[in-house]
Amino acid sequence: GELFDTHMVFENYPTDRNVLRNTERHLRVTGVEGHDATHYSLGLVVMPGGRRIRLRLDYRPDVFDRASMQALAGRLERVLTQVVTDPGVAVGRIDVLSADERHRVLVEWNGTDHVVPQVTVPELFEAQVGRTPDAIAVVFDGVEVSYAELNLRANRLARHLVGMGVGPERL
Repeated sequence: GELFDTHMVFENYPTDRNVLRNTERHLRVTGVEGHDATHYSLGLVVMPGGRRIRLRLDYRPDVFDRASMQALAGRLERVLTQVVTDPGVAVGRIDVLSADERHRVLVEWNGTDHVVPQVTVPELFEAQVGRTPDAIAVVFDGVEVSYAELNLRANRLARHLVGMGVGPERL
């Protein structure tokens, strides 16, 4: 519901490593890391450092759970691995989902096959009228029409059209 609920930060500030390793004064900095609290639901921080780039995924635990963030991090890792392996890969060819996630989406969540009755739309509508005649079927411009009333009006219009010569395969 927020205007902005995610952010990405690329931390790219110059660091003189030699200054950090100055041992003349017996002072040595062994690491520098910043971590901010955020009001964003989700954030990705990219931190270059020497020969590696580090990524940190931040999230608000009142919005996301740990398992969801681990799954998201896995997807990000899969995308980055594929891009590094084949920098010329088309975006549409990048496989974001794991095998388990793909199975869940394509098989488990898509298990919608069921027997469909061999009836026409008007027959389905008549059956709905029989089950819930007083339920609201249509609302337009503040006017509500029940299934029974809509059926009555549709039948009246059909009889009028038939009386004027309208029928199957006739304009």
